[in-house]
Parts: sequence; structure tokens; C-alpha cells
Amino acid sequence: VHGRTALTPPQVKIAVGPGPVLVVEDNGPGLNGTASDVFDPFRRNSPSTAGTGLGLAIAREIVHLHHGRIEAKDTGRGAAFTIDLST
Repeated sequence: VHGRTALTPPQVKIAVGPGPVLVVEDNGPGLNGTASDVFDPFRRNSPSTAGTGLGLAIAREIVHLHHGRIEAKDTGRGAAFTIDLST
């Protein structure tokens, strides 16, 4: 069963909730139990992960500028991000 996520085709689900709420969920490796710091600048899942680690920090700033909130959680089958602009 080791490496099964490498054999699972990538999936992303996008759902729009009541009001201006957006939920994006994937079936990737998840957040490794670090949902509390996933929005920190320069944070990456692992040192081998490509990128600068700024994407989610920038997303959080944009959401906050619109007086909204953004949350991340590990679903056990990937990650889920909720953006709520209803406030």
C-alpha cells in the first residue's frame, strides 16, 4: 500500500457554499498535521517541494483584505481549503 497516492490520479473538488463561500479539496499528500502554520510565508510541505512557499500566504492576505477568512484542514485523504467572504 506504500506509495498508493502516487498511483491515484490527482483530483480537485471545488464547491460553492451558501453565500460567498468556496471550498477546494484535493486528494494529495495532505498537510502533514500542520494546518496551523500552512499560511506562514515560505512554508513548504517538505524541503523537496518546489516553489517559494508564498502562495498560501498571499492567498490569506488577499482574503483578509476582503474581510474574509480562509481555513485549511487535513482531511485524511488530502487537504481542504475554505474561503469565506460572507463577513
